[in-house]
Amino acid sequence: MAGTPTWDEGTQQWKETPLPPGVISLEDAIRGQQGLSQNAGRTSVGQMYEDYVASPLTKLMSQVAPQNPFQSPFSFDPSAPSTGVAKMVVPQNLTEAGIMAATAGAGGVAAKVGMTGMKAAGTRILGATLGGAAGKAAEEGDVSAGTLARGGGQGALAGVTGETIGAGVNYARKVGMERALAKRDSLDAGKVSKAIQGNLKLKGVFGDVPPTPEGLRQLALGTVPDPKNPGKVLGAGEARIKQYLDQQEAVVLGQLQQYKQRTGAEALFADPLDLGEQIPYDAARKALTKLGELTTHKSATVAGKEMTRGDLKQLYAETVRAYQQKLSQVDPKALQAFNDGQGVWEAGNTTLKLLADAFKKKTAGRQTFNTERLQDILGDRQKLLTNKLGIQGFNDLATALRLEGRMGQKDVLNPTGMAANLAGVMPLVGGAYLRAHAGSPNLLGQPFNLPQLTRTGIDIGTSQALGRGLDIAPSPQQMLQGIPGLSQ
Repeated sequence: MAGTPTWDEGTQQWKETPLPPGVISLEDAIRGQQGLSQNAGRTSVGQMYEDYVASPLTKLMSQVAPQNPFQSPFSFDPSAPSTGVAKMVVPQNLTEAGIMAATAGAGGVAAKVGMTGMKAAGTRILGATLGGAAGKAAEEGDVSAGTLARGGGQGALAGVTGETIGAGVNYARKVGMERALAKRDSLDAGKVSKAIQGNLKLKGVFGDVPPTPEGLRQLALGTVPDPKNPGKVLGAGEARIKQYLDQQEAVVLGQLQQYKQRTGAEALFADPLDLGEQIPYDAARKALTKLGELTTHKSATVAGKEMTRGDLKQLYAETVRAYQQKLSQVDPKALQAFNDGQGVWEAGNTTLKLLADAFKKKTAGRQTFNTERLQDILGDRQKLLTNKLGIQGFNDLATALRLEGRMGQKDVLNPTGMAANLAGVMPLVGGAYLRAHAGSPNLLGQPFNLPQLTRTGIDIGTSQALGRGLDIAPSPQQMLQGIPGLSQ
C-alpha cells in the first residue's frame, strides 16, 4: 500500500490516507530489505584475491597437506583432503595476506639490522598491525578510521598471538637440541677417552678412565687425597702422573746406584735453578719439575736473573738434553725411564689442560663436554699440541673430534638457519599467526638428516619439551644421523 489505512465512519469502509513526503510504509520497508547481504562489502580486488588466489591455492594445498599438523607432508589419504590444514597455510583474504606479508617484511628488516628478542618481536607485531590495517582497507575499499582500526586490531592480535606461540616453539626447539647435544657429547666423550687411553706417549697412565663426560671431568678437575700430605688433596689426573713419575724415578735411582758401585763416583746433574751448581738426581728431578712449572708464567726470576717465558722454555729444553746426555752415560735403562717420565709429564699435563677447557661451559642438569672448544684449540695450536701429545696422540684425538680433513673447523649447531630470523608467518585458524622458521641444522658443513617437517623448524624439539606427548620431533639419535662419526 502507498499510504496508511483508516476507517471512514460515513461510508463504513477502509480508505487510504497518503503518507507524508519521504516516509515509506512498513510493508515497503520489509520488501525492500529482501535479498540484501549483511556481510561487509568486498572490493573487486578483494573478491578476485579470494576467487583466483586463496581458493585455488587452498584447494591445491588440501591435496598434499597432511591430515593433521603432526603428520609428515605427503602422508595423506586422497579421499579425505585436509582443507583445515590448507587454510592454515594459505591466507584466506586480503587482511590475512596483508598481515602475513607485513610481518615477514618487518622480520626481514629486524634481522638485517641485527634486532633480537623483544625489539625484533615488537617490530614484527608493528608490521602485523600495519599490514592488517592496509589489508582490511584494500579488502573493503574503505580507509575510514573504523576500518583501519578493525584491520590493525586483527593484525596486532595475530602478531601478539604468533609471537607468544613462536616463543613457546623456540623454547621447545632449544630443549630438543639440548637433548641432541647431550647425546653428541656423550658419544664424543667416549671417543676422546679412547684416544687418550691409546696415546702411546702416556704409557697407559689414563688407561682406565670411564668413557663418559663424568669420567673425563673427574680426571681433569676431580681430587684425591694426597698420600704424602695428610689433609691435602691432589688433582685426580695429577696424582696419576706423579705416581708414574715416582716409579720411573725409582728406576733411574736404581741405575744410578749401580753406576756408583761400578765406578765409585756419584753422577751429578746441573741445577737449572742455581746455574753452575751440581746436585744429585732426586734434587735435580725436583728442580726440573719446578722449572717446568715456571714456563707457564710470563716471566720469572731464576738464579737471580729475570727471564721471559721464552727464556724459561729454552732453559728447560737445554736442561732436559743435558740430563739425557748424562743418563745415557749411566745406563740405557736410566735414559729410557727418564724419557718415559718426561713424555708422560708433558702429554699428561697437556691432556688435563685440554679436558679442563672442555668443561668450562656449564649446563643445568648435566656435565657439559664442550666439543666445539676442543675443536677450536686443536685447530689453533696444532704444532704445539702435536709436539706435546705426540703425532699419534694428536691424530687420534683429532679423529675422535671429527677433525680429520677438517682441521680448523668446528661444530656449528644452528637449529633453524638464517631464514629463522626473517620470521615469516603462517596463518592459523582464528586469525593467529605462527612464525615458521625455515632452515636446516648443520654440523661441520654436513646437514642433519632430518624429516621434512623438522626442517621447517616448527617441530624440532617439541616432543622433547612435552616429554611423552605427541612425538612430532625426531629422537636425538635421528637428529644425529648423517653427522660424521655420530651415525650410530
